[in-house]
Amino acid sequence: MNHITGILLALISAGTWGTGDFFGGLTTRKYHPYAVLVVSAFAGITCLIICHYFFPEPFPAFPEFLWAILAGVCGVVGLGALYQALSLGHAALAAPTSAVIGASLPVLFNILREGMPGITKLAGFFLAFAGIWLVSRVPQEDSRVSSRSLTLSILAGLGFGGFFIFITLAGPGLALTPLIISRSTFFLITSILLLIDHAPVRAARKDPFIWLTGAFDAGGNALYMLAKEFTRVDVAVVLSSLYPGITVILSRIFFKEHISRPQWIGVLISVSAVILITL
Repeated sequence: MNHITGILLALISAGTWGTGDFFGGLTTRKYHPYAVLVVSAFAGITCLIICHYFFPEPFPAFPEFLWAILAGVCGVVGLGALYQALSLGHAALAAPTSAVIGASLPVLFNILREGMPGITKLAGFFLAFAGIWLVSRVPQEDSRVSSRSLTLSILAGLGFGGFFIFITLAGPGLALTPLIISRSTFFLITSILLLIDHAPVRAARKDPFIWLTGAFDAGGNALYMLAKEFTRVDVAVVLSSLYPGITVILSRIFFKEHISRPQWIGVLISVSAVILITL
C-alpha cells in the first residue's frame, strides 16, 4: 500500500511540475528569465513557509543542511545551463538530454544505495527514459549542434540530477524544511545574477502567472519529497520526471500547439512505463 501511495504522489508531482513549467514557459516569453526565476523562487518559498506553519517539522542537522544548500546550487546550475542551451536555438537537443540525464543520475545513485530494482521496474525505467526523450523533443529544422550546446545540455542534466540526489540526502523523513533551505539558496543566487545582469523585475513581480509557476514548482518538490518516503527513491524520481508530457498536453489544449508523432509515441510509452513500474 505504501508503494502505491508513493507512486500516486510521484505522478501528482509530475502533473504539478508540468503545470508549473507550462506557466513558466508563458512568462519567459514576456520577461527576462532571471526575473521569472527570482519571482517564482520567492513565490515558492512563500508557499513552503505557509505550509510549514500548518505542518511544522524540524530543520535538518548541519550535514543535511549543507546537502540542501548544494541542492539549491545544483538547481541554479541546471536551469542556467538549460536556458543558455535553449538560447542557442537547440531545444531539440537541450530539453530531452537534460531531462533524461537529470532522471538517470539519481536512479543510478539509488541503485548503489538500495540495490537493483526488480526486472519489471527496471524495464519501466528504460521505457520512461525513452518516453521523456521523445516527449521533450521539439521539431528543429537546423540539425547542426555545436559542442557548446551539447556541453550545456549535459551540464543542465547534471544540475537537475544533482538536485534530486542532494535534496534526497538532505531530507530523510523531512519534506518542507530541506526545500525551504534549497529554494532560499536558489533565490539568493538568482537574485545576485539578476543584479549583475541589470535585468528588469518590476513588471514580473505583478504577473500572477509567475507566482503560479513558483507555487506549482514548490508543490511538485514537496510531493516528490513525500513520494520518496513511501517508495524507492528511483521510482519517485522517474515517475516525477514524466512532467514534460503534462507541459506538452497543456500546450496542446490551451494554445493548440502541434504535437508531433514522436511526442505522442513518447506519451504512450510513458503510460506503459508507469504500468510496469507500478507492478
